[in-house]
Amino acid sequence: MDTMVAKSQVGGSAHRLPPGLLRGVRDALSLLFGFVPMGMAFGIAAREYGFSTVEACLMSLVVFAGASQFIGIALIASGAGLLEVTVTTFFVNLRHALMSTSLAVYLRDVDRGMLAILGFGVTDETYGLSITRFARGEADRWYLLGANLVAYSSWNAGTLSGHLAGEFLPATARNAMAFALPAVFLALLVMACRDRVTVAVALFSSALSVGLYLGQVDFGNVILVGVAGATVGMVLERWKGR
Repeated sequence: MDTMVAKSQVGGSAHRLPPGLLRGVRDALSLLFGFVPMGMAFGIAAREYGFSTVEACLMSLVVFAGASQFIGIALIASGAGLLEVTVTTFFVNLRHALMSTSLAVYLRDVDRGMLAILGFGVTDETYGLSITRFARGEADRWYLLGANLVAYSSWNAGTLSGHLAGEFLPATARNAMAFALPAVFLALLVMACRDRVTVAVALFSSALSVGLYLGQVDFGNVILVGVAGATVGMVLERWKGR
């Protein structure tokens, strides 16, 4: 009898979800307030550009890149060619190379198949959420996967519901959704400011980003700010360590 109970307990524990996965899902629930409205905004925009429900949902399922999807449907609707759409969205998403590089430090023991899955699901929001946890030693591959799953499912649910409900929502509701994503970014930025160095980097990067925007520098500004901010952070960390 005791042997049967022991086997049952072992079998039950074998099917238990990794704790990191559950923590990632739990911590990422706050991202729903950004991903669902923005997913709905994309669904509404896709409908207005003439994309069917299947086409809009398929783009969110396969591409899963917020800003690039908005740009992509606008370019396609304007008659842009495949090369133009591909190159434009590539540069818009080039910042993900920087994110992946910093995450790779904490994922050295992860196999390529898992890395491909994690890389596909990384967004600005899940990166901002997980990199803080990784730096504190509170996250692993499962944590990132859990956060990515919440972001992916909520974005796609928002796309579907937005496309279906687009014709019924008033203009004021559609315009209000545009504030959801910046609000999430601000919350993640505050979470990442752990000490004086990160605060200084955040202030420097913000000032540089605003300066580039006012100077009407639209091409590659995200990459430029990311590299410049990382350089300043590295210099400050070395100076602090003296």
